[in-house]
Amino acid sequence: MSSTRKTMDRRTGLGRRVLPLLIAMVMVLSLGFVPQGQSHGAIPTVNSAKLPTKYKTGYTVYKCIDISAWQGVITKSQFKKLKKEKGITHVIVRVGYTKWASFLRFKDKYYKQNIDNAYAAGMKVGAYYYSQAKSVSEAKAEARKTIKLLADYKKKITLPVAFDWEWGGRLNASWAKKNGKAANTKICQAYCDKIKSAGYKPMIYASSSVLVNYLDRDTLHSKYKIWVAAWTYGKATTYSKPMYMWQFSDSGRFGKALTNTDRVDVNYLFVKKNGKWVAYSDGRYRYLQDGVYLTSQWLTLNGKKYYLDKNGYRLQDAYQKIGSYSYGFDGEGVMYKSKTVTIAGNTYKFAKNGRSIQYKMRVTDADGGYLNRRSGPGSSYAKQGKYVNGDTFYVVRTKGDWVQDTDGYWCVSQEKDKSTGEKKPCLEIIKSWPQ
Repeated sequence: MSSTRKTMDRRTGLGRRVLPLLIAMVMVLSLGFVPQGQSHGAIPTVNSAKLPTKYKTGYTVYKCIDISAWQGVITKSQFKKLKKEKGITHVIVRVGYTKWASFLRFKDKYYKQNIDNAYAAGMKVGAYYYSQAKSVSEAKAEARKTIKLLADYKKKITLPVAFDWEWGGRLNASWAKKNGKAANTKICQAYCDKIKSAGYKPMIYASSSVLVNYLDRDTLHSKYKIWVAAWTYGKATTYSKPMYMWQFSDSGRFGKALTNTDRVDVNYLFVKKNGKWVAYSDGRYRYLQDGVYLTSQWLTLNGKKYYLDKNGYRLQDAYQKIGSYSYGFDGEGVMYKSKTVTIAGNTYKFAKNGRSIQYKMRVTDADGGYLNRRSGPGSSYAKQGKYVNGDTFYVVRTKGDWVQDTDGYWCVSQEKDKSTGEKKPCLEIIKSWPQ
């Protein structure tokens, strides 16, 4: 949540035009929130981002927006459109805030409508409170305010309730540095513990720079869910600690699905998958994840890759075509990589990506002395380097006159003879393996 946009609706006078520029300047100068990869100028639309490697497997990833009065009232039909057309299934609603200049606490004027409408649309709903707490007692007062505001919505709040601790007016980097990491951390703990005692799941929202430089993040990560703000403009964040949520953009735009706001914060929410192998008396295995057997898909566990067939059984001691390529699997079901192995009496060679190699080929008589490697099987695809006469390489797939190497690039296997106009081979097979 950009503190700019969360507080704009509280202001009067110059609010919409001058104040955001002033706040942005203060944020940069204070070094409190400097989004990863932020650039000056017009703010681009960012509706998605690359996932950090650790969250690509073993996690279910949900798309989530967080909203406040700045977005106005989002209707039930709008939430339904966001869910159906944009894949947004979760929402965190601001319930209240503390003013910048003084420790006065207010409710968000649209929080009730937004919680009700999101819940009615089938969204998972959480809440956050925008803090300006500078002491344990102030954090507890903000927690009491949050609990009071949520009193009639406890059944609808199934996601965490977040303590949004970021720079504003009275709460700033200069003060936080003097106060020290230990004291700052106790402020966050005070709010979260109070929220937990009321039966909610507490969470802390902060920028990656605040977590690293102004809080004891090891302590907070060990006790609470952490919501990290790191605006990377489409790139994967480099934040290394576990995240429950990652706010990767403050400039999501969703067209007709959300027309009453210029932009909205967009997040990924990570839920670790719970799964286990289920053994059968015949020596086969299936994978049970969150109560469902996985079928017809790849599964990566601890760096090892498996394939589950249409009935959910993992392939073991097997050689199998899956999609456009063939793969081999050992007795434990682990896919072979960069190996030559014997399966059922046949010897196979596998590339580093596990694809079965069909041929080893040599470039023999290429026109001009080289063959272009291309991103697809055709001369219209982009060039990706070349092989020169005499080069050898492995082939994992053929398609017409084109062959694909182990890196996924394609070369033509025959060219037209300039004198006769007839096709002539420009590759020779040095060795082949069974398919």
